[in-house]
Amino acid sequence: MKKRREHRGIRRGLCSSLVSCLNKFQGNVTPAKVKSFGIPNATIYGEIIIQVGRGESGPGKAATVWLYSDSDIDPGSIDEEIDSSSCATVLRYEVEFKVEPDFGAPGAISVKNEHKHKFFLRNISLQGYNNIVHFECNSWLYPFHLTKQDRVFFPNTCYLPSQTPPALVELRKDELVRLTGNGTGERQKWEQIYDYDYYKDLGIPERSPEYGRPVLGGTQSFPYPRRLRTGRPSNNYDTRSERRLHGWFNTDIYVPPDERLSQQLSEFTTNAVRAAVHFVMPEASAVFNQETSHFESFDQIHRMSLRNRNQSVDEWMLKRLKHELSDELFKKLKQVITEKPAKFQLPRIAAGNQFASMDDDEFVRQMLAGTNPTVISSLQNFPPEGSNGVKSSIKQSDIEHSLDGLTITEAMNQWRLFKLDHHDYLMPFLTRINRAEGVCAYASCTFLFLRDDCTLKPVAIELSLPGSLYHEEISRVLRPAHEGTEAALWQLAKAHVAAADSVYHHLMELSSSLYRSWRFDEQSLPADLIKRSDNEIAEWWSEIRYVGHGDKCNETWWYEMKTVSELIETITTLIWTVSAHHAAISLGQYDYAGYPPNHPTACRKPIPYEGTMEFAELLIDPYKYFLSMLPEKFETALGIAVVDVLSRRLSDEMSLGQQPSLKWIADGRILRMFRSFEDDLEEVKQRIQVRNRDPKLKNRRVKDDSLYELLYPETSVVRSSDGIPRSGIPNSISI
Repeated sequence: MKKRREHRGIRRGLCSSLVSCLNKFQGNVTPAKVKSFGIPNATIYGEIIIQVGRGESGPGKAATVWLYSDSDIDPGSIDEEIDSSSCATVLRYEVEFKVEPDFGAPGAISVKNEHKHKFFLRNISLQGYNNIVHFECNSWLYPFHLTKQDRVFFPNTCYLPSQTPPALVELRKDELVRLTGNGTGERQKWEQIYDYDYYKDLGIPERSPEYGRPVLGGTQSFPYPRRLRTGRPSNNYDTRSERRLHGWFNTDIYVPPDERLSQQLSEFTTNAVRAAVHFVMPEASAVFNQETSHFESFDQIHRMSLRNRNQSVDEWMLKRLKHELSDELFKKLKQVITEKPAKFQLPRIAAGNQFASMDDDEFVRQMLAGTNPTVISSLQNFPPEGSNGVKSSIKQSDIEHSLDGLTITEAMNQWRLFKLDHHDYLMPFLTRINRAEGVCAYASCTFLFLRDDCTLKPVAIELSLPGSLYHEEISRVLRPAHEGTEAALWQLAKAHVAAADSVYHHLMELSSSLYRSWRFDEQSLPADLIKRSDNEIAEWWSEIRYVGHGDKCNETWWYEMKTVSELIETITTLIWTVSAHHAAISLGQYDYAGYPPNHPTACRKPIPYEGTMEFAELLIDPYKYFLSMLPEKFETALGIAVVDVLSRRLSDEMSLGQQPSLKWIADGRILRMFRSFEDDLEEVKQRIQVRNRDPKLKNRRVKDDSLYELLYPETSVVRSSDGIPRSGIPNSISI
């Protein structure tokens, strides 16, 4: 085969059509078979594994592959279908590259898709006379007529820029340029471009001005980390905002193909539709039929999770979705919904005892082991003072009788007084929030005392509203009680605290306010310094600091990224944030927030004062008043559906410690370190099991003896009967 020189002097080999080797070479490549083809080091054999959707053909003759040497560089061919799974077809093509004897080791491979369909390239394995080179690709290849460029892949060998073989330096630089955006143009679904933008598509100003939302990021008023840029046109009604996609269930927002849910997208959409059909649609039907909009008993809340499937509602939903989803996604969705009905169960907090969430010990335990365990902090001063300079209205007499004989000063000095503070960040928003119909929110501060058995108990809740004057607050303090009117008021206060807690991570504009005090260097432990630098790492860190967090780029706490320790600290912080930290916050959402009395998304009524009509209603039936304070049925059902979807693990989701492939890296040192990491995770798993069995560690178990498993590592995939994961730490944030 004639040698060609291309790409700045790099030699590569030409691959012929995919079918030319069909009868020429069969089976897996072995050294013996390689020898049978003649000159060992003049032929490189291997296989390419791709995946296509059900019913789609493989690329056939419409794909070309080029092989690059890591020392100088030169071509090959492809082949046959071998098996299929229930949702996708896996194709294996055998390849043969004819190269010169001095070609060297394969250092990169380029693939052009000239077919009309995209396909998913899993991996490529090449074998010469005495070595195997593996390319772990896991990437979507769109047709060349859309992309206008080949895709280049590098083997599972890691190089620092200074260690990159000279023949591959330009390829490496070109690949980085391909992935980097320039801030112009509208992104298309086949593009693999990572660029930054502000959050400017949060509102729907074309509907009415009240649906407009501020742009988050780029201003002192609304600082925010950047999002992925889509480049959609400006909104005609607000030129600062970006035009949103049409349709009430549009899943076509730009995300680089390799970052999309891909096969998971149909699962995610299916889960969302199933949850909507199960929880939301019956309540929507009830609204149209003019049934009671609010809950009248705890049993009604239970029945939301346990009711039977309604086929007519399924059909109505599918009919509506047919015009909202792509044909491919709709077919997958319809098949799964009709063939595999979803299973729904009561959240564990309510499965054993529907009133368990009203227990004070469980209320506080969830501050440590619930969906938001990172806000609790020690009490440093009494009474505490807000960021606006307003002192808390709480008095010594409110809590000192609950401190097991200690004074407040003694309790603080012994680190036994804590607070759950939802005051400072909520107070500026309360006037706007409470202006809305059917919503009532307080800025809250819950005071906690650490008992001798290392469990916390609540000793007071302060609820505050803005006054009519600047920096004026109207506050009231409620204390624990177990009977009478005081007990009813205490339950209402806890519900308002839980409602404030539920919005901490979920509301965009509110989280912009929280971002003001965010510091990257406070997300993990401090580190020592060792001199070291690297240009790609420096550019990566500069992008994170000056682009991704442009609103805080001038803060003095940023690492200079000149030491190995700073790099280790940074990467550890990032991995911690998207794995264990996210698991602790996200995976328990259905078990805790899926039961509205335990974790309402909002409250509809204030806590009544004595002498009012509402107080009289509370005296007549405290439970009925409590239920009337929860969001209405439709809103509640929507909230449950959302947390159900976010709590479900998808089929190809990887957990911390799991390997995507046995050949994911060629460096033996890295493999040994990863195996050591797996061993460490197994030790952590054993320690958690021991702690969960220890009756003294009371914060680890719910009242029904369900154990804490949100940070339970699992290197093998384990699923619960309802499909909601309760062990394993996701390796990334996907939503």
